[in-house]
Amino acid sequence: GNPDLLPTDITGFHIYTMGGDVRFVKGPIFANVVMVDELNRITPRAQSALLEAMQEGQVTVDGITYKIPKPFMIIATQVPPDVGTGVYPLTETLTDRFSAVAFSHYNKPEEEFEMVGKSDILIAERVEPVLKLEEVMKVIEAIRQGVYVSDRVIKYIVDLTNYIRRHKHIVYGPSHRASIHLFRMARVYAAYEGRDYVIPDDVKKLAKPAIVHRIRVSPEAEAEGITPSDIVEEALKRVKVPKE
Repeated sequence: GNPDLLPTDITGFHIYTMGGDVRFVKGPIFANVVMVDELNRITPRAQSALLEAMQEGQVTVDGITYKIPKPFMIIATQVPPDVGTGVYPLTETLTDRFSAVAFSHYNKPEEEFEMVGKSDILIAERVEPVLKLEEVMKVIEAIRQGVYVSDRVIKYIVDLTNYIRRHKHIVYGPSHRASIHLFRMARVYAAYEGRDYVIPDDVKKLAKPAIVHRIRVSPEAEAEGITPSDIVEEALKRVKVPKE
């Protein structure tokens, strides 16, 4: 991302011809998988161009709405705010629309040794598709229809998010999207594990990735070294796990 990026650089824009015709030039958001590198280097105004796309699967330009093709997902990286310069904090509204967060760290020395040794062969000249779009949509629908989530597991998800919302150190708690995304992620993980039903352990495994980026601790708690991850860990220890 660059600070000079405009919203229309993401969504697209209209071209008005000499003959009076109007043509819409699609932006890079019109793709099945969109990768945004260093999202927090983009200004808040440009960041806001992603909101409608991530929530509604569409963009509106000059009052005209255009649907984004399905399936659609955005993957973004960001510069750590405490070490980077020239960054803009992501709003809670935007971070809440990301299903999950993953933290990257330096590789172990032995892993870096292997990576450096193979650096000449890591870049593939051409990446071949392994699935067609129709097949991806069938997998999505199969998981949605075929993986069962009991009421007890759903209540466990809701109990976790509500425990965190009421925590004394939380000033911005997880929204309903946190519960919904954790529910959906648990279904996918169950299918990945070869099951057609979700168990509480699926929820426990995915709780941190689904929640930590959505919550904010108080300044006092932050000064004491308490992190969002600590709050989620506490919830996992204290919220009663359902017995199937």
